[in-house]
Amino acid sequence: MLLDGDPAFHIDAGATRILCAHDPDDVTDVRVLLDSVLFTTALLRGLDVLHCGAVATDAGAVAIAAASGGGKSTLTARLVADGRPLVTADILALARRPGAAPLAHPGPPVLTRPAGAPEVGRPIATLDGETWCALETVDRPLPLAGVVLLDRRPGADLRLTRARSPLIELMPHLLGFPDRPERARSRFELAADIAASTPVWRLVADTAVPPETLAQHIRPALTDSAQLRA
Repeated sequence: MLLDGDPAFHIDAGATRILCAHDPDDVTDVRVLLDSVLFTTALLRGLDVLHCGAVATDAGAVAIAAASGGGKSTLTARLVADGRPLVTADILALARRPGAAPLAHPGPPVLTRPAGAPEVGRPIATLDGETWCALETVDRPLPLAGVVLLDRRPGADLRLTRARSPLIELMPHLLGFPDRPERARSRFELAADIAASTPVWRLVADTAVPPETLAQHIRPALTDSAQLRA
């Protein structure tokens, strides 16, 4: 893989070893390793990847997904500040299980905290106007217990409802890299697994609604296992 046009990371053919040619003191290099390189390795090892944050609940991992800039990182940080253990901040690697909800694997122990997000973790650096923080994640895979699709748009009324077409609504949040027919099929099959086994919620809100209100609005779904699986 290239970094600024130069070879920086090499993943071996079995996706079991990563060789790095980077400056260990350059946080940008480390961020690329913990983000793009690791999720590429997960894909090569047969996992699928959901672009989301995720926190742990008694029922398992609950993912928060949104379009780019849609507020998933801020809401994830808010939930962590409220005491929810972090599963992942940005990329969730999922392993399919026949007849059961996918297993959600913990991500790197870091979180990008946008401006205005709650102060969680230990600040490492400022990157692109956001604070990169060290933060512990859970120590084992968890069943995927729910997915919240965050949809913020001007003038929208605040509401949490079950997704009407969960399979279709999940697809944009599953990474399509690399662009190959087998990857497209794998993404579709995973989305179908989630839709069949896991509640998928849509949280609609005006862009001005603060993360504290969003967290409060979805708290029943996070704390009530019966409601999550209803």
